[in-house]
Amino acid sequence: MEYWLEQFVAEKQYTQENKNLVDTGMIWEFLQSGMGKRMAKAQAAGMLHKEQQFVMGVPAREVGPVDSGELVVIQGIIDAYFEEDGELVLVDYKTDKTRSSRILLEHYKRQLDYYERALSQMTGKKVREKWIYSLTLQRAIPC
Repeated sequence: MEYWLEQFVAEKQYTQENKNLVDTGMIWEFLQSGMGKRMAKAQAAGMLHKEQQFVMGVPAREVGPVDSGELVVIQGIIDAYFEEDGELVLVDYKTDKTRSSRILLEHYKRQLDYYERALSQMTGKKVREKWIYSLTLQRAIPC
């Protein structure tokens, strides 16, 4: 892993200061996790997608306490998704320092619901699974 970080610095993708902030142990744990292995398999098959931008319109009544069908624009970037058996698996990384998966779910479930909707609209495929991968907890949490 150190080799790749040095390459990023040499190619000016990272500064030395950025490189020093990377917790390689945390990254290694992710790569060895079940989710990391699933994503690696998808990458090898050309089925892993990262940093997918989206913009979509959602009726205002679905976003807040208003009774209006006027569209509200929602935009975002989906961290990663991959295809397994013709369906999609959505993964969102979180760096929150919380030790509670329940709190992560409370804070981010709605966000992942929007990501699911956008991804389904963009690809025409069903999102079978949604996951939050907590770098602090070092585990994937189903959403």
